[in-house]
Amino acid sequence: MAKRKKSSGQEHVRHSKFGARLRAAREAGKITPREVVRDCKIKQVHVMAFERGDFDMDNPYQRGLVESYARYLGVSTAELGGADIRLNRKKQPAPIRKRFRIFNSFVVSQRITFAAAGAFVLLAVGGVTLLARLFLAPPKLVITSPELTQIVEGRTVLVEGHTSSGSEVFVDETPILVSPNGEFSQSLFVRNGLSVLHVKAVNSLGRSATQELVVIAGTD
Repeated sequence: MAKRKKSSGQEHVRHSKFGARLRAAREAGKITPREVVRDCKIKQVHVMAFERGDFDMDNPYQRGLVESYARYLGVSTAELGGADIRLNRKKQPAPIRKRFRIFNSFVVSQRITFAAAGAFVLLAVGGVTLLARLFLAPPKLVITSPELTQIVEGRTVLVEGHTSSGSEVFVDETPILVSPNGEFSQSLFVRNGLSVLHVKAVNSLGRSATQELVVIAGTD
């Protein structure tokens, strides 16, 4: 700090009281000296000096810093001979600190809005993807008998397994009975020698799943 001119005892007391008001306003607003430095671009050593009342209002540089700091906190400088920033409040802009808080609140609200919108989009996309899978997915088809390739005695083969509930099952285009829970079991005649059975499950949306079974039947 530049050395200030010697002032009267009355001026020193006035500056000390004003400095105490600055500090009280800063602490009431829970504002740290570092925040003042960041927001007002005033060195911390100056902030501490101003709060002690160590400044010279005849020095244009110091006067400007003091008034800037007071305006930041919303403190009147009228007692120091400066313009009372609390007068004509409707015509005066909000204190700098308040403007920072309004701006930060706006930024936070915008971030929350964007985050909510992003979450909604993700949920919507996820819902569409899930519906697409449900509509486009083929029914389940599990054959438990016979094996993919099996030799059987006689001319009958037991075809059994399970599929998705509500689906129909066909063996070489011939429908077989399916229970409400999707289980099926039916004996079918096959010709002697090698036969290829085509087992197909079709759901209510027309989606299908198919398996081929090779059966080798012997003679009676």
